[in-house]
Amino acid sequence: EKCRNCMDSEVQVKPVLSLLVSGIRNDNWGNVYKQMLLSCDRHPFEIVFVSPYPMPADLRGLSNVQYSQDFGCPSRCLQKASTLAQGKYIAAASDDVIINEKEFSNCIDLLEQNDSEKDIIALKYTEGQNFNANLADFKPSYWNAHHHDSLRIPGVHPDWKICLMFMMSVERFRGLGGLDCRFEHFNLNLHDFAFRAQRSGSKVITSDNFVTKHDWEPGRDQNNSPIIAAYYQNDLPLFNSIYGHAFTSHHRPVCIRYDNWIRQPEKW
Repeated sequence: EKCRNCMDSEVQVKPVLSLLVSGIRNDNWGNVYKQMLLSCDRHPFEIVFVSPYPMPADLRGLSNVQYSQDFGCPSRCLQKASTLAQGKYIAAASDDVIINEKEFSNCIDLLEQNDSEKDIIALKYTEGQNFNANLADFKPSYWNAHHHDSLRIPGVHPDWKICLMFMMSVERFRGLGGLDCRFEHFNLNLHDFAFRAQRSGSKVITSDNFVTKHDWEPGRDQNNSPIIAAYYQNDLPLFNSIYGHAFTSHHRPVCIRYDNWIRQPEKW
């Protein structure tokens, strides 16, 4: 308890980074917090959790943890989390993630070596069953949009990059309107956000090292995963209606309404 209080007292200053977590695995939030202490070790941070499930008792009362209950889709919850962010920069993470030590602070340093008010750091990650990834699958070209067959379509410029894990100025994020919460899940939503940002002059810079590791469950499909169902039934048709044609992509507004999340159903 003494060490816990010491850690808490050290982070009562205004955070440099707000980590946004829209998740349902609240039994793992304490682990996310402990990993961030080691990864964002040179900068004060906060974590903003938005979820239908309650805040675990072991995180209540920490000055650098915020929580809001919401039963909406993942994108609505992440956008809502961004409205609560007090840091200069924001990043997003899942709540079943493994976070590598020192790498969040390294990414803050990298962002500040560039145009921190405009640019975006694509946080490199690996993904594989039981967190066992084939690193050859995540070579530098992985963060080029046209590396992926699904993004090699007329409305996606060959020079654009993707950043499904990102770090950037919170003011820049809000100024662009953040996520378009008509997309219910993050995948195609964050592609759309990255493309709008790059059209508006942001550079996407990949992190020097891998920042996080993610699990993959190969048995999921539209019948047992609401996320995958949302991807195929809602998000992919919307994405293709914008980026499936050069004309509609070119005329896609770069800036959208930041409060668009409130227009989405309160219960998903």
